Amino acid sequence: MKAKRLLLVLSGLFLLLGLNGCGGGGGGGGESGQPLSVDPSSAAAHSSARTISPAADFPYQVTVLESLGEQCYAVALNDNQQVVGNYLDAANQLHAFIWDRQGVATLAQMAQVTAINHYGQAVGWLEDGRDQAYFYDSDGVLYYLPEMAGASRALAVNDLGQTAGRISGASEQAFFESEVGVEVVAPELMGYAVGLNESGEMLIKGLENDRIRSYLWSNGTLVDLGALGGEETQAEDINAAGQVVGWSQTATGATHAFLWEDGQMQDLGTLAGDFSAAVAINDRGQVLIKSSTVAEDRTLLYAEGRIVDLGNFGVDYAVAADINNFGEIVGWLQAADGSLRAFLAVPR
Repeated sequence: MKAKRLLLVLSGLFLLLGLNGCGGGGGGGGESGQPLSVDPSSAAAHSSARTISPAADFPYQVTVLESLGEQCYAVALNDNQQVVGNYLDAANQLHAFIWDRQGVATLAQMAQVTAINHYGQAVGWLEDGRDQAYFYDSDGVLYYLPEMAGASRALAVNDLGQTAGRISGASEQAFFESEVGVEVVAPELMGYAVGLNESGEMLIKGLENDRIRSYLWSNGTLVDLGALGGEETQAEDINAAGQVVGWSQTATGATHAFLWEDGQMQDLGTLAGDFSAAVAINDRGQVLIKSSTVAEDRTLLYAEGRIVDLGNFGVDYAVAADINNFGEIVGWLQAADGSLRAFLAVPR
């Protein structure tokens, strides 16, 4: 699959390297004049993280990651503690980063990253004129995904290196990309893909009559995930076992987190409020939930029928975004100076 992608960008890559050498950080596409590779010199030369101290009985050790910009948001991680996210520079431009215990580097300039797999392969889109989906390989090189009819964004990648996302042309369409190329999935449905597992099961958000319904696509078949009594459902993540999480409207119009498996949708409830939303699930079935009380938003961890309140990870404000199979969590929090910083929370 890497070879197929390389053929798609070979001439542009040679041109960029000829004009610019190998420096300059991550790629911003052919028109930006940036090379499609990560510059090792952009890695932080000093300590790439610092630990903050929640209460002694807090079940996680929380580390604030070194930032390359003014604001920094971690959005995904894998089981090797590789973290990807996005940051704003002083000119308010958005760039993607990758972090591990060795340091932090710009993954792509003028771009966003959305997901990373076990092998350090990541996906997202370049924001240079028209959105262009990309695939970042573990060798540090960025590849365009095959040309599509319209702007494209890669939103999911599995451990096989297959990707899925959205094409925005005459209408919104979900795509699936593998070693055989790109295909539009469920062309009869206007929507986009947000999740993908190693079995090729894909989550699609369908856009219908100004509302969103979510579907599981598997072996050419679409399954409506249903709802919790209301009109709208938004799936956010799927694990290897095909368990799906997200949020759905209830009959009263409230928004509740759900866990879907074997055709059944379970209401995961809220934390003394009328809002909750599941944002991620790992292969152990641990579900990351954001929930609201009257006073604040908080993070919950659901597993085997039990909910643990993680609050705001020891600070006044935090947003959790992803959880790996070791129960490690990433997201962003508000630092003492008011800036937003990416964090990694590791179970004690």
